Amino acid sequence: MKTLIAVCFFFILITSCSKPKDDPVLTGTWDLYQTFTSGNTYNWTVVMTQNGNDLTGNVVISDNSGYALLLSSSNISGNNVTIEWMLSTYKLSHQGIVNSTYDSMNGMFYSDGIKIGTWLANKR
Repeated sequence: MKTLIAVCFFFILITSCSKPKDDPVLTGTWDLYQTFTSGNTYNWTVVMTQNGNDLTGNVVISDNSGYALLLSSSNISGNNVTIEWMLSTYKLSHQGIVNSTYDSMNGMFYSDGIKIGTWLANKR
């Protein structure tokens, strides 16, 4: 009986210490770095709020020459993240993976469905 109680206590302890699924781990300010296949680079500041799997917020290019709101298609599912916004008439889609500590993410980015480079973001 003592073994059963110890196993149950251990299980409860482990499950209560794990990060809740809907914990807003991406909420905050991120520095996002894009590298185009041509070699050109752009830096953005992304301010996001996570509500469940949905991401809202805005992006500002580092020299303040561009600003956009995140599209409603921006989301996180497990460690897979999609961050999208419109830049002029182009839809930029950043698809990637968030690390296990939720303070860095990276992947590929696309313009209107065509791969145009890679990206990396670090949480401030």
